[in-house]
Amino acid sequence: MSLRIPTNRGIAALAAAAMLTVTLPAGSALAQKIKNPAPEVVEPATKQVATAHRVEIDTITAVDANLDEATLRDIFSGNIEGNAQALATLSATSITIPRIDIAVEADSGEEGKPIQTTIVLSDLVLTDVVDGVAATVSLSSTAVSSGDNGSAEIGTIAAKTLDIGGILGLYGLIEADPSQALATIYTDFSFDGGSIETPEVSCTLGSITVAELKARPLQHTMGEMMALSEAMDAQEEDEQPSPEIVGAALRMYADILTAFETSPVEFGGFECDGVDEEDRPLAVAVEGMSMGGMRPGIYPQITLDGMSIAVEGDGSIGVGRAVLKQFDLSGSIAAIQNAPETIDQAWLDANARALVPAFSGFSFDQVSVDVPDP
Repeated sequence: MSLRIPTNRGIAALAAAAMLTVTLPAGSALAQKIKNPAPEVVEPATKQVATAHRVEIDTITAVDANLDEATLRDIFSGNIEGNAQALATLSATSITIPRIDIAVEADSGEEGKPIQTTIVLSDLVLTDVVDGVAATVSLSSTAVSSGDNGSAEIGTIAAKTLDIGGILGLYGLIEADPSQALATIYTDFSFDGGSIETPEVSCTLGSITVAELKARPLQHTMGEMMALSEAMDAQEEDEQPSPEIVGAALRMYADILTAFETSPVEFGGFECDGVDEEDRPLAVAVEGMSMGGMRPGIYPQITLDGMSIAVEGDGSIGVGRAVLKQFDLSGSIAAIQNAPETIDQAWLDANARALVPAFSGFSFDQVSVDVPDP
């Protein structure tokens, strides 16, 4: 039984667009002012993907806001970095934006055939914002369309006690101390689910809930992370990263693994229909998923319920419950923190055992396999 996972650039663009709708406030450096397309972005080495962004906002209703409308337009059009200090101290009784239209043009890799993606954010509302903390924030819906490449419809996304300054500090957009204690970033996060349609697959997504997310500022800014990623991408395919890059990457990874704490996450599952490599209909579904609370150095247990895969003419596989138990990465993190600035192959060989996390195990219940044996 073989499955075909969509990998064309259209799907990538659609997925990126969908992510953009959720992370727009944090993606400050990628967008420009209203109706002004961003300059071409060229990635290193042989990867060359040019993107242009255009953001249009019709009306902004701000009640008792300490920032003027021009500044708010600039912020919600994507220029977070240029307004980070002002945004961190934002206060308002309410801010309401009925609609934000985003147009993204990306290089498909085929001359004369750019990927055009449109995103429509509806009813963005923040209430009782005091010194950068919003009592509530909600986005009623998100619609993404990438022409023949597919579309997505995303339901309401909402949260309470959203610490805007905390998010800006987390990514290094305002000055913050990485040694400070974990603090609440938001509470009562909810996502009402949605759907994704592409030429290869059609999926329905269930709801997601998280009671609380805590975090502290990272030791590296978002710019430093992107620079490191670009440096790694610039390596030739058969070239090993330098000890300097390896050391920096592992320390950054260890920092991220100790910077977050969450309540348990509940996901309402998904259902996808598509085709396999031989164009036979297939169906993949998970009835539900739960993830334990993440803690510094601890990657939590993940439980999948009602997982099934079926391919027409090629049988089916089902698992009543699959449990991937927690990983304790504290030993691995300690080894990296005590490592030299440059980490070469000799150090990796000598510390290989210390880098392996403690894994609590896994289990499968109610496994059924019905696959023809030729």
